[in-house]
Formats: sequence, structure tokens, C-alpha cells
Amino acid sequence: MLLFLSLLLFLSLIIVGVIGYPLWRAKGKSIDDESATLPPEGKAMRLAAITSLVAAPVFAASIYYFVGAPESLSKEFVVNAEPSPEDAAAAIASMPDEERLAMITSMVEGLKARLTENPEDIEGWRMLGRSYAVLNNAGESAAAYRELVTRDKAATAEDWRNYAAALVAARTGPGGAVDEETERALTRLSELAPDAPLALFYLGVAARDRGDQETALKNWRRLETLLPENAPMASMLAEL
Repeated sequence: MLLFLSLLLFLSLIIVGVIGYPLWRAKGKSIDDESATLPPEGKAMRLAAITSLVAAPVFAASIYYFVGAPESLSKEFVVNAEPSPEDAAAAIASMPDEERLAMITSMVEGLKARLTENPEDIEGWRMLGRSYAVLNNAGESAAAYRELVTRDKAATAEDWRNYAAALVAARTGPGGAVDEETERALTRLSELAPDAPLALFYLGVAARDRGDQETALKNWRRLETLLPENAPMASMLAEL
């Protein structure tokens, strides 16, 4: 700010010296007397000088008003720009684990609070479900995806896969037992993606628990063909 005001004063003095001085150099004359003896060209120059003196600070002030940062003329000035997503991610990654977890948890809880005010925000529920999955909170992740698939009749296979995976993680009982909500989610997933490994395996478990061994084996044999030969689950399925 000081640099800006100094520059303004300096420019004003230059204007006074270059334009004003020749017009007022005659000594012993009042302004009125001199004005009376000046030719039209001299009067015009005097008017231009006065106008310039007034206009200089006004013009400079206008620049300050619209630009708003005269200190940016200084080489020490640093623009406070918003950090890029990459910089923000790097800053978060550099935090201690406890601080990072606390910050992410706070952000997720804030998103959850906003969704209570705007429950039709489908993308918000999707983001909330993913966020809780990252935090290893399967129950809250399943609840978020439940809201999503209930409100969005066009929920994708990926939405149903994430919903079913969260339910499996949160609700699968002893021996891999599958409850009714999880089976419904898996069934819808299998309709949208018939070869989804998650659906093939756990719908096979559900069929086995009902005593439908034929359906269970059908699902598991299909799953075997989709798995790499060295997959850990492949050897287990071969024994069923």
C-alpha cells in the first residue's frame, strides 16, 4: 500500500513540474491577472494541467478500486490461490494418521448432515457410501447405499455391488449365512450383472442354506470359470 501511494505522489509531482510550472512561472502576477493575459492556447494548457492534477489521483484510485491489490506490484507479493486437488491430497497424505482420520471423519459426517436436509441428492448418497467404505464402516456404508438404491430406480450394477458388499461385510453371519436384505441386493446385482463374482458366490451360499444344493453348485461352478486358476477361492470351490 505504501509503495502505491508513493507512486501516486510521484506521478502527481511530475505532472505539476512538466505541465504546471511553465504556466505559473511568471512571478508577481496573480492567477487572475495571468489568466487575463494568456492567449487561448495558454488557457487551454492551464485547464489541461488542472484537469490532469485532478484526474491523476482519481485515475489511480480507480485502478486501486478495480484491481484491489496495488501491493501486487511488489515482487514479494504472493497470490493466495486455491490449492489444486493434487496439492490438497498431498497435504492430507502428509498428516499424521490420527489427524487425517479425524479430518476425513469430520468431512464425512458433514456430508451426512447435509444429506438429511437434501435427501434426494443421489450423488451425495453414493459419495457417502464410498466414504464409509474407505473408513471400514460397513454398516454406515450399507445404510448410505440403501438410501441410494431406494431413491434411484436407475441405480447401476456398481451401486448394487457396493451395497451388497457392504451388507455382506456388515451382516454375514456365522458360516457365511446370508440374511434377507443381503440376498435381495445380491439378486438385483445378478440381474444387472449375471457374472458378478460376489453375487454368484453368496447366492450360492444362500441356496445351500435353503437346501438347494443344485442352485448352489450351479452358481459356484460358473464362478470357477471366471476366476484365474491360481485364485485362492478357485481351490475352495473345486472342493464343493
